[in-house]
Amino acid sequence: MSVLVQFTLDVRVVAEVTNRVRSGRTSTAVREITLPAPVVIRMPEPVVRRMLTTQGAGLQDPDDRLGLTRAAAPPRPAS
Repeated sequence: MSVLVQFTLDVRVVAEVTNRVRSGRTSTAVREITLPAPVVIRMPEPVVRRMLTTQGAGLQDPDDRLGLTRAAAPPRPAS
């Protein structure tokens, strides 16, 4: 089984110019950007479960679609 996962994607691009016609120093440029729209990919459910349990501070399942919050909560007492 697989699930759709939505990420905010940060990209770091590094460009380096070397061996130009004229001798000179090597030039490097760095650009960091965050894509304006979230990225959605399909991932295997066991991988997503493991990611949520090991990296829960940075990842969220707000609607508890995978049932991890229910599994971690103690059962309610019978009334």
